[in-house]
Amino acid sequence: MSLNNLALLYRNQGRYANAQPLLKRALAIHEKALGPGHPSVATSLNNLADLYERQGRYADAEPLYKRALVIRGQTFGPDHPDVATSLNNLALLYRNESRYADALPLVQTTIGQGHAAPNVALPVLFAAQGAGLMPAAKARDDALNVVQRATQSATAAAVNQLGARLAAGSDRLARLVRDDQALVAEAQSLAKAIIAAASREPGKRDAAAEQQVRDRLAEIVKQLTVLQGVFAAEFPDYAALWSPQPLDIKDIQALLSDGEALLVYAAGAKESYVFAVTRRSVAWKQIALATAALSKKVAKFRGGLDVEALRQSAEDDKPPLFDLGLANELYEDLIGPVHEVIRDARHVLVVPSGPLTSLPFHLLVTEKPPVAIPELKDIGSYRDAAWATSGTGRASTGRNLPGLCHRCSTRPTNSRRSPASSARRPATSISAATPLRRR
Repeated sequence: MSLNNLALLYRNQGRYANAQPLLKRALAIHEKALGPGHPSVATSLNNLADLYERQGRYADAEPLYKRALVIRGQTFGPDHPDVATSLNNLALLYRNESRYADALPLVQTTIGQGHAAPNVALPVLFAAQGAGLMPAAKARDDALNVVQRATQSATAAAVNQLGARLAAGSDRLARLVRDDQALVAEAQSLAKAIIAAASREPGKRDAAAEQQVRDRLAEIVKQLTVLQGVFAAEFPDYAALWSPQPLDIKDIQALLSDGEALLVYAAGAKESYVFAVTRRSVAWKQIALATAALSKKVAKFRGGLDVEALRQSAEDDKPPLFDLGLANELYEDLIGPVHEVIRDARHVLVVPSGPLTSLPFHLLVTEKPPVAIPELKDIGSYRDAAWATSGTGRASTGRNLPGLCHRCSTRPTNSRRSPASSARRPATSISAATPLRRR
C-alpha cells in the first residue's frame, strides 16, 4: 500500500495524527522526484489540505488548496475538470469558515464552466443571497442551474449511445456527430499528453510543445462551441437531448399554467433544499434533513407499505401498519417550508433527488393525525387521514414516477379543516407529467 493510500485510510478512520506525517512525506517525495509544478504534487497538496480542513485548521489548508489550484491551472488550463475540483475545494473551505464573499466568485466560475459541485454551490449561493452579496433572483437561478446540470449525467450517457448510432449514418446530422466525437476524442488524448509532458523531469520538458498542445485544446473548445450552435439551430431535438440547457425561473414560470406548481429538490450531505415555482411566485428554502436522515425516514416510511410483510405478520396480530405520523412529518419537512407558495395549486410537478426518488409523495399526510399508527381494530381511520391527494388536507402533491417530473391533479384547499365538517373534497387524479422544456 502506498504512503498516500495508507494516509487516506487513516484519514477516513479519523486517525488524523497517523495520516498527517504520511501525507507530508508523500508530498515531499513528489516534489523532489517530479518537481514542484507536477500534477501529482497538486494531488498531494489537496490531500494534505483536506486533512487540515477536517481538523478545523483552515489557515493551514488555504495556502495548500491555492497552490494546488495554481499548479492545475498552469498544467491543464482554466477549463479543465481538475481545475474545477480545486475551485470547489477552496470554495468549500471558505464556506466552512463562513467567508461567503470569498467563496462566491469561485462558485460562479465553476457554474460558468458547468462543473459546480452542488454540495458547495448551493449553500454558498443560499448564504450569499441572505447576506446581500447577490440578488435573490440571481442566486435562485444559479442554484437551479447547478441542480439541473447535476441530474444530466444519466441522460448524457444515454445520448452518447444514441450519438454512436447516429454517427454510423451518412446524412448531415451523422457527419456532425462524427465531427463532434472526433474533437472530443482528440481533446481527451491531448489532455493525457499534457499530463505525460508535465510528468517529465524539469530539465526534459519542452515548454513550447506543451503550449502548442494547450493552444490546440483551446481551439477544440471553440470548435465544439460552434458545433453546439449548429446542433441547436439545425437539429434542436437532438440538441435538447445531447446538451439540454438549464431553465431559469422565468423559463419555468412561462411553461407552467395557472394552478400548476413545480417542486424541485436537492438532497445534500449536510443540508437539503426545495425550490417552489408557480406562474407568479417562487421560493427557495432550506430543508433541515440531509441525505442520511432523509434515507432513514424514507426507508421507514416505505416499510409501512410492504404488503408481503403485512400479510406474514397479520397472524401475530401485530402487523407493521403504515405510520401516518411519519407521513405527516415528511410532509412538514419537505413541503411545509414552501406550503404558502403552492397552497392554491391544482397540479404539482415534483422533481425529487437522492432518497426522495423512492418516496411516494401522494401518500404524504398534510395534517397531524390523532394517532400516528392506528390499532388494527381501528384500521378504518386510515380512510379519514388527510392524504396529500385526497383533497381533505392542505396543498396536495403527487406520486413519483420515472422521469424528470411528475404531475398530480388537486383542488385548492384551506390550510386547516374545520373540525365540525366531515365532508370530503373530491379525490384527486394523478398522472405522469410532461417534462418541462425550453420553448
